[in-house]
Amino acid sequence: MIDSISYRRLSLEEKQNFVDEALPILQTRLGENPTFKSHIDTVETSYNLLKASAQTISHPELTALINEGNAIREGGLRSLKGSANHSINRPDPVWIKSGQQVLNLYREFGENMADLPIAKQTAAVENFLGAIDRSPELKQDITTIQGDIWLQDIRDGQQKVKAGIATRDASKKNDDNTPTDVAKELGVNLDKLFRYINMKIEFEPTPELKALSVELNKVIVRYRRNISLRATLRDNAKKDDTEKE
Repeated sequence: MIDSISYRRLSLEEKQNFVDEALPILQTRLGENPTFKSHIDTVETSYNLLKASAQTISHPELTALINEGNAIREGGLRSLKGSANHSINRPDPVWIKSGQQVLNLYREFGENMADLPIAKQTAAVENFLGAIDRSPELKQDITTIQGDIWLQDIRDGQQKVKAGIATRDASKKNDDNTPTDVAKELGVNLDKLFRYINMKIEFEPTPELKALSVELNKVIVRYRRNISLRATLRDNAKKDDTEKE
């Protein structure tokens, strides 16, 4: 069965990114199957409308801010990882341990985060920084390998990117047929398709449909993880605020 993804809880960029990954899987496995073709075509139409809607609003000054922040962020990500790789080859066991812990963090959230598209990188880095902020041990590991300056670059770049994206998205709310509205329609059509496939799996299971669900669930689990991590960060922030009162 295809797992639930809670599509409405994804950010606008994540919604587009998810369908960008899921649609080719659906098209490859079921795109020419007459039972599913019309449903897949409907999702594709909504997806193309979302992409077109997002591209109609251009803000050069915001694009420049986002790109500037992204460059700072990517430099920090590469440099911190480089420091960690260098540390595990030092003779001092403390440096080796700290460097390994930082590398483990990269493996958890993406070895090549710096190579991801901006939207995907923003989501990955948000979770990456959240894990660091929740762990005094990781903060100390980064200090040990003299990576604080690179961590600050990651933070500064992330802030610039998020500020640019937030301002851009806020401006879109004033336009008719906004990407947010189109994304809602896309979510409805995607949900209908997934429920239809699950019904077929339940009553008319085939190896083809089972393989499809396994492949889609590998994509879904990553996005569900992002949703869960964001919820944890919000809960921790509320807890901190309460304790300060």
